Amino acid sequence: MTVHEKATPERPVSGERTRLDSLTALRFAAALMVFVLHVYVYVWYAGGDMEQAPFGAVALRLALAGVSFFFLLSGFVLTWSAREGDTPRSFMRRRLAKIYPNHLVTWVVALALLLWAGEQVGLLRALSTLLLVEAWIPLPQVQSGVNPVSWTLACELFFYLCFPYLHRAIALIRPERLWYWAVGCLAAIALVPLLVMAVTPAQPKGGPFQTTLLQTWLTYNFPPVRLLEFVLGILLARIVITGRWYPKRFGPALVAVPIGFFAALQVVFPYLVTAILLVPLALVLLASAHADTTGSPGLRRRSWIRLGDISFAFYMVHVLLITNLHRLLDPERDAGVAADIGFTALYLVVSVLVAWLLYRAVERPAMRRWGSSRGLSTTA
Repeated sequence: MTVHEKATPERPVSGERTRLDSLTALRFAAALMVFVLHVYVYVWYAGGDMEQAPFGAVALRLALAGVSFFFLLSGFVLTWSAREGDTPRSFMRRRLAKIYPNHLVTWVVALALLLWAGEQVGLLRALSTLLLVEAWIPLPQVQSGVNPVSWTLACELFFYLCFPYLHRAIALIRPERLWYWAVGCLAAIALVPLLVMAVTPAQPKGGPFQTTLLQTWLTYNFPPVRLLEFVLGILLARIVITGRWYPKRFGPALVAVPIGFFAALQVVFPYLVTAILLVPLALVLLASAHADTTGSPGLRRRSWIRLGDISFAFYMVHVLLITNLHRLLDPERDAGVAADIGFTALYLVVSVLVAWLLYRAVERPAMRRWGSSRGLSTTA
């Protein structure tokens, strides 16, 4: 702890850790929001401008909120569970043990499925995904990756490399100034897409959005840009740890979520969407953390916690299952609305079951072997 820290119900000076079970449960909710977009794209979406497609803008913002919450939560939980005397090498070992085994298994499966489907997979595309650097390469043939969701892991890997130094620097901020830094970070998140859209060429537009591929990459995939959400999570954790005031009730969060989502629907991607969604997400995060640390009601049902435990595996497998099962079950995508509803339910159930198997067979054994951290009970 720094000299500015004091004992609080959330973080006693003794160094005890409180399990953040509600935040674990919320991880699955975030993964489910991403699932909604992908099942929409691969089952329901008929092409054209995503913003104008039926339910397209809603599905897109759900996924944007889910990814932002992952990044925000990552910074918060890593700060909450940080230990004195930990080294960057030890920290990276534990984080790689968490993400890389699942990534490697799904990369192998995804590559095999692409080759089986007759798709050409170039060496750059395959290796950039394997090494988790695809988010740094603004090329269409690389951005799709081998497993399309793994670009977020490339961002997370960058965050992990930065975290020991960011955590050390942010710990030097005086507690009474943390909220100023948090608001400034949110302002930077809002300004980035405005700046990108102002200084980059407006043509040629590509993909399902009214942006160029360069603009989409700079505002959505580029790791240093997404680092701002991770840093905001660190700042929010420091606000809680140092005993500063923060919103503790779910009431404001429950009001802010629909308002923020409605507001995000009023602006076109990528303008301000992430910043608008982050406000209610931050309120949900803070209220949930308070509920866990004080024992007040939260999302601590065993079933939700178990789903939270498998959320990373669910995130890694769901696109592979949706795309390949739908290719088999409805190759012409003309089965009708009733059938598509059934497909959606089927893909959700199968994704949960396969995620559970991946968690039990790969993720949990890897964490036990290489990711142990004595005295740490907070889920990261």
